[in-house]
Amino acid sequence: MSEAAAKKFADEFVLSSQEFSDQHSKSKVISFGTQSVLLAVNPSTPVGSLIDGAFLPSKDREPNFTLQIWDSSRGNPLPDLGWARSYLQQDIAIPAQITGQFRIAFDKSQGFIYVYDTQTQFGSVWIRDHALVALSSFITPFRLILSWMADHFDGEIVHASAIGINGKGILINGPSGSGKSTLALQAALKGQAVLADDVTLHQKGRIYAVYSRGKAQASSTPLSLAGLSTFNIADTTSGKTVIPLINFGEFFISSLELKVILLPIFAHLNHFEKLQPKVALKLMAPNSLREIFGGTTQNFMRLAQLTRTVPAYRLALSEDLEKNFRDLLRIAEEN
Repeated sequence: MSEAAAKKFADEFVLSSQEFSDQHSKSKVISFGTQSVLLAVNPSTPVGSLIDGAFLPSKDREPNFTLQIWDSSRGNPLPDLGWARSYLQQDIAIPAQITGQFRIAFDKSQGFIYVYDTQTQFGSVWIRDHALVALSSFITPFRLILSWMADHFDGEIVHASAIGINGKGILINGPSGSGKSTLALQAALKGQAVLADDVTLHQKGRIYAVYSRGKAQASSTPLSLAGLSTFNIADTTSGKTVIPLINFGEFFISSLELKVILLPIFAHLNHFEKLQPKVALKLMAPNSLREIFGGTTQNFMRLAQLTRTVPAYRLALSEDLEKNFRDLLRIAEEN
């Protein structure tokens, strides 16, 4: 495997992506922290429609980055993959020593290919046959390629919900099932600010919303979603209900100064304790880095810096939502 082969693949991939976008996609500028991205996607398909509506619009007219979404359904060819055969069965990014100015990754589980040109700040994602794609994955898509973009301005994509308690930004990091989404939506239902359900951008001490949607497991959420405008994703068995965060009106905000990191765990009891930075990092890093294919040394170092400078708490949650929320308020008051 050589850098020349990787560059040839990337150049052909970008060319096909551009041809597809010119013929079939619509473009709009979306918000990405202090930056903006020109997003091109075909909204006429179920997948494209979900992607098109997932991001926050931006008022900026001069985007810093470009992101195109394409597939082979309209005859645009996918370049030969023989050069990367050893990586096709692994959900990892190909080392930069091989790909040079490009970042390339193959997502076997979803059937995506990611290519990003670090010099032109142009990203492209190929999606396999839409009939084979789990539509539930498009609630909060493309963490990896957004992480590559964020490298340019020392930003970090964190697998976390984000809320504001009395104006204090709180990042809620944890694996699926830890209670972070429920805690964030509960805060929003009680009139506190909400920024994100699952993916948050951190940049220079502030947290930013990236997506315009949250989600809940309709069959098991303890929260009442009555009165909210929601929709279910067709043709999936995930049972996920999508919640447009504009439901919360003025309480859906785009940015706050970060004051606290929460690391929840469902434990059938209520308790919280402040953590040493190295303990917080040990808990937080795996949750976030696994979502960007393990990340890089720079990703790890940014998370380490984050846990050194922002107080972190372990929060044990129970079935009693009111007690959970009271502990959340107490933590905010301490900071």
